[in-house]
Amino acid sequence: MECSTSYGIFLCLAASSNITTSGKDKSISTPEDYILVNMDGSLVLPSNLKPSAETLIHTSIYQRIPNCQAVFHVHMIPNNLISELYADQGKVTFMNHEIIKAFYIWKEGASITIPIVENYSSISKLAEEISKVIKPEVPGVLIRNHGIYAWGDSDFTAKRHLEAFEFLFEYQINMYFLKKFK
Repeated sequence: MECSTSYGIFLCLAASSNITTSGKDKSISTPEDYILVNMDGSLVLPSNLKPSAETLIHTSIYQRIPNCQAVFHVHMIPNNLISELYADQGKVTFMNHEIIKAFYIWKEGASITIPIVENYSSISKLAEEISKVIKPEVPGVLIRNHGIYAWGDSDFTAKRHLEAFEFLFEYQINMYFLKKFK
């Protein structure tokens, strides 16, 4: 697999990956901001640059999810709040939202449950824990007080999944406060 990443985006194309380098501004990217790594996160070609610190998480998702071609990773306030609110349950479930169709779930009373894992400082431990809980039918995982990884069979699909999750997170937070202060 060849893959590339930018702004926390990792696109898979064959047995190695182009990934953004560590310490670079992800809002500005040039060809020099990418390096080629294989699925264990090692450099394919010599370079003075370092791969992104979370490369192993991306590659573990590719190895675990068939047809995964893109992984997006972002840090947003809503996904951090949701991950903290539901951390003790290890997951959060959303039901009866029209936007669940973004995950190809087209049935009455649809629901989706996204797993939540602890935010381990060891990237290899974090990648291992993520691998244990992810499933092809749920294209995302929350890292407690860290962010979300969302994926798909293309960059467009991964982005759609990420946006749908973020919508659900914001909705849930707003509903939580509306009920609390009603």
